[in-house]
Amino acid sequence: MMNMFEQIACLTEVFGPSGREWMAARCISSLAKPYADEITTDTMGNLIVHKRGTGPKLMLSARMDTSGLVVTYIEEDGMLRV
Repeated sequence: MMNMFEQIACLTEVFGPSGREWMAARCISSLAKPYADEITTDTMGNLIVHKRGTGPKLMLSARMDTSGLVVTYIEEDGMLRV
């Protein structure tokens, strides 16, 4: 089991730009596994974590991708073209 520092590092350092979120999904899945009854991924790549229970239903929704840029050129002064 990861300590809190390792959990935060897993979530903030993982590579996951739009269209390539599978590494972020794997990190989130590993963190959720001890608390989940079922973890699945749908055809769109959404991670679905289900915890069974008899109480009120709650859905948490969040993005797991990060902004990504492709640098096409580095100017003489260090400026980047994206």
